[in-house]
Amino acid sequence: MLRPLISIIAIAALSWSLLPGQVITALRKKTAGPSYITNEDCEGTGTPTGWSDSNTVNWDETGVVLAGSQSLSIDGQNPIGSTVYAFSALGEVWVRLKYRCPLASWVTVISIRSSTTDLAKLRILSDGTVRIYCGANYSAAATKLVDSESTNIWLHYVKGTGANAFASVGFSTGDTEPTSGDNYASYSSGSITDDADNLYLGNPGTAGGYKMYFDSITINNSAIGSF
Repeated sequence: MLRPLISIIAIAALSWSLLPGQVITALRKKTAGPSYITNEDCEGTGTPTGWSDSNTVNWDETGVVLAGSQSLSIDGQNPIGSTVYAFSALGEVWVRLKYRCPLASWVTVISIRSSTTDLAKLRILSDGTVRIYCGANYSAAATKLVDSESTNIWLHYVKGTGANAFASVGFSTGDTEPTSGDNYASYSSGSITDDADNLYLGNPGTAGGYKMYFDSITINNSAIGSF
């Protein structure tokens, strides 16, 4: 009888130290966090499960860190590095990540793809202009990126039926996702009808003497939201 009595006393003591509403919260079982296709924080050792690297890719970067104790770096020199995460075919995909890179030649930073075909592609020009491509068509945001500034980026792709495919990008140095305004761009009349099946990070365009840095990479089949 001693142990049950001690448990009752402990719970009573806890309830006296909390407000009425907090007592229920304190006694509840902790719930699990959200489930994503992948949610990579770059804090492990080496290439994480599910990712495929090409050329110079470092998942244990400590020289420039965007979150935690290490980040992902991809070499932008020849041969150009890249990494790909494959997933089951989806008609709608959301991506959220942290990014940093010097402004150089135009850079394709992120691409939601079908095999090797770009469906929704983020391209950053040498002057910091941010373009979101839906197939071959694009829209540009009013705000430009600042050289070597860490930025949070959100991408969204929806396949179409012939003339209504959709792609968007929001970006901010803060944690709140822009869904309109100068830090947002979208294209909503694309001809793409393909499902997406992988995320590409890297630079398939012109090479430059720089590295790209990424962290907190999330892919999902529903809205992810702000950091």
